[in-house]
Amino acid sequence: MKQILVILSAFLLLNSCSNDSDGAIGDKQRTVYVVGQGRIEPESNYRAMLWRNGEPQFLSPADCYGHASRIAVDNEDVHVVGFLQYNGGVKKATYWKNGTVQTLEIDDSSDSLAMSICIYDNDVYISGYNNGHSCYWKNGVFA
Repeated sequence: MKQILVILSAFLLLNSCSNDSDGAIGDKQRTVYVVGQGRIEPESNYRAMLWRNGEPQFLSPADCYGHASRIAVDNEDVHVVGFLQYNGGVKKATYWKNGTVQTLEIDDSSDSLAMSICIYDNDVYISGYNNGHSCYWKNGVFA
């Protein structure tokens, strides 16, 4: 049921952004991004996902539970944050750039979550939690 709600929510969001035009604003085509989680089969893991104009892309591997929580688009680069959890272990704050996992300094012994992202002056700022405390990373380095 949760899988259907995620897909339905993404579908409604994408359709609510459309109108009778061809989607162009001036000379630019609009691109709509949505992040969250989904799965293919009922017994499979929920995986971190990105939808671009309704096209799904899994960010996390099939053997891993994951969730994508926020997105930032800077020029042609798509930055997503969330977490991965292998085999019911600790949650690990995760950052993807253009669909590829980037390194974040974390304490591997306890849960960490990446909750928000901002790009400013070519620096990537990520806020979240690590070892039960609020924190942030600048360009992947724990600050």
